[in-house]
Amino acid sequence: MAGRIVSYGMEDWTRLEGEALEGVSGIELSDSRNFGIHFYNGSLCTGGYVGVGRLYGRNGRPLVTGGREHVAVIRPRLAADPWGMLEKVMTDAEYDSYCAEMERNGKYLFRIYYDQPVIRLPADRECGDDILYALSFINQCYSLCQRGLKKRMLGREENLNAKIRGKVDIR
Repeated sequence: MAGRIVSYGMEDWTRLEGEALEGVSGIELSDSRNFGIHFYNGSLCTGGYVGVGRLYGRNGRPLVTGGREHVAVIRPRLAADPWGMLEKVMTDAEYDSYCAEMERNGKYLFRIYYDQPVIRLPADRECGDDILYALSFINQCYSLCQRGLKKRMLGREENLNAKIRGKVDIR
C-alpha cells in the first residue's frame, strides 16, 4: 500500500460533489468495499455506510495516484451516534440470530478487514476508532473460542534435559 493517503470526508446518504467527487471518479461501483457508493438520479451518492476504508478501482485494487492512496472517511449525516446504536444492537438477546440471518444474505452490521494493512489517518480526524478497536478484539476472541479443542488429545510426560528446538504447535 502507499505510504501517503488522500482522505475524503463524506457523509452517508448524500450526493458527492466538488472535491469528494475527484477521488471517487475511478472507483468500481459494484465493489462492496466501496461503502455502497452508487449512481442515483444521475448523481454519484454515498450509501448508508459509516466508517473508514480504501476506495477500490475497476481492477479490484485500491486506488492510488501519484503514490497517494485514496481513502473514504464517511461519517453520519444526522446527529445519530452509529457506535452507540451498534452497541445497543449487540446487547440484544437475539444478536446472534440477526448476524446469522444477515450472513446468509451476504450482508453485515459491521465489517473489519483483518487482511488489510491499517489506514493511518491524521490525528485531527474523528472516526470512532476506539469502539472499532474494541469490536475487533472481541470478534477475534469470539472466533478463537468457537474453534474448540481437539477431540483426541495425546498425553506424554518425560524428563527432558535440553531446550526445545523448532516449532511447537498447539491446536
